[in-house]
Amino acid sequence: MKVKKICLIILLCLLSNILLAVSNKQYIIAVNDEDGLIEAITSLYIKSNYALPSMSAPYSVAELELMLQQIDSNKLDTLGRETYNYVRNKLDYYTFEVDEGVAIDMPIDINIETYSHTNTTDYVERDTWVRGWSEQENLLDLNLSVYANSLLYGISDFSFGAARVTEIPFGSSNFQTNIVGLTNLSFETDIETNIPQRAFVSFGGPYWNLQIGRDNIDWGAGLSGNLFISDNLKYQDYFKFTTFGSKYKYTYLASFFPHQLNYVETDGFVLNTSQLDELQGFSMFVAHKMEGRALNNRLGWALSEGLMYASEDSTIDFRAFNPMLSYHSLFEKANCNSILSLDFDFTFSNRTNLYTQIVIDDLVFGLTESTDSSYSPNAYGIILGIKRDFSTDNISLLSTFEVAYTSPYLYLRDKGDTNPSEDIVQEGYGINFIVATREFSNTYSNSGIIWDKQFLGYKFGGDALVINFNNRYGFHKNKIIVETNLFGMIHGTFDIDTPWSTVGGTYDDPGFLSLINFYDTSKTGLSYTGVAGLYSSLEISENIKTFAQFDAIVSYNYDHEGNNSSDFQLTTGFSISF
Repeated sequence: MKVKKICLIILLCLLSNILLAVSNKQYIIAVNDEDGLIEAITSLYIKSNYALPSMSAPYSVAELELMLQQIDSNKLDTLGRETYNYVRNKLDYYTFEVDEGVAIDMPIDINIETYSHTNTTDYVERDTWVRGWSEQENLLDLNLSVYANSLLYGISDFSFGAARVTEIPFGSSNFQTNIVGLTNLSFETDIETNIPQRAFVSFGGPYWNLQIGRDNIDWGAGLSGNLFISDNLKYQDYFKFTTFGSKYKYTYLASFFPHQLNYVETDGFVLNTSQLDELQGFSMFVAHKMEGRALNNRLGWALSEGLMYASEDSTIDFRAFNPMLSYHSLFEKANCNSILSLDFDFTFSNRTNLYTQIVIDDLVFGLTESTDSSYSPNAYGIILGIKRDFSTDNISLLSTFEVAYTSPYLYLRDKGDTNPSEDIVQEGYGINFIVATREFSNTYSNSGIIWDKQFLGYKFGGDALVINFNNRYGFHKNKIIVETNLFGMIHGTFDIDTPWSTVGGTYDDPGFLSLINFYDTSKTGLSYTGVAGLYSSLEISENIKTFAQFDAIVSYNYDHEGNNSSDFQLTTGFSISF
């Protein structure tokens, strides 16, 4: 009799799992987070005098829900409870109820954006705009989504929009749109064919998630960018495993990129410029990150270690996939380059959070600087910032002030075949932290393969000193967000195309910021850039949103050739979801 009862109970449990609706919380909140959920949760944590929540995007709904559960809503003020309810409602909105084994959803997003500016000479192409290519929305997004029970969510974003590179360069006219055929208000057929830009499956439970496919990544609390890994590219192809709890979180990441010899001129190799050209080599970035909380939730810390692996003959060293390996112990300069990051933040009792981010690319130990012997240059970066919650009963206000510095050689490196005691300039590619996405361009003047090359970490690369001050006003009851932003940057002459070199011999150590580019001596002096920005968004309903962003830019010696420039940029957007 007892055995029959046990079997009956098991059968009822199985039937209930099949017949009753289950909640699927594996939806992934995108890095750009248009709803401002992570900003709202950050504000709630600082209001509660807690350290910052995990800053390793993207997140599953289950992870954000666990973050929210750490907040005692009864201890919040009136506006804090409104913010709490706003996040709670949004997470409920992204929780899908599956009443059969598999469900399919196919929302359609229509996004119309306009771009206006005054300087059509110096601010041409998307990278010259404050609101850049990675933030531009497609005209049409068809999001094919699949939900399986409570464990699996998948999406393939079929989009239709204007290409990054167009026959008439973006910004060469005073007014543009993202409407295909009317990008510059003149008919052209430069369609973005590099789709989908989000395509992945997400497996998970209440305390873990595995994401495989194409999406974006951003790790860190930086306002002006993050040093270890940032969302500078439109997307990355990767798999990522995360397990999380109330105090600790572990993330393992493997992201795959085309080898640099496909787009950097290297002896013995042909650049990949056509669909007929075979891709050469193998390249990936693997990383693991451990996060924790201490001192009654006031102190947050994170340790990240990454490895750039590259092979010309596509050989794979499977040791790099070991999630518990210390990458700095591989000692294979011909294939590997490691990087380390430390993050700390502490929240004081007056709703003030102090945070820092340190990245170490290369530190030289045991060598003395000498005019007779060359040596490898140090490469590192640091971000120091402060967040303060000034919210009242009527308005939510989170202010952030940040200073960032990156040394000239940060992210640059040779390919492991040089002697650091000799005078060396790395010709061709290096095993550095510069990555790219391969794109097809259908422009008349450049029909073939093009490359979107970016730093993996800080958007502005090395050789930069940045100051950023931001105020974010939230009116969650009225679903309005307003941001003011002041940005200043001093940049040396080193850029993404500067090769790595030894210093101390023929080539001088550039010091704090470089005043002359040893590789291109036409670039001299420091560049000074200032930006004043205003952003506002309004959620008219759950399906209708609108925004506007205005940026005034002034730049002195912007090209390191003595030229000055300025621009006024206005971007507006309207989106509706079905």
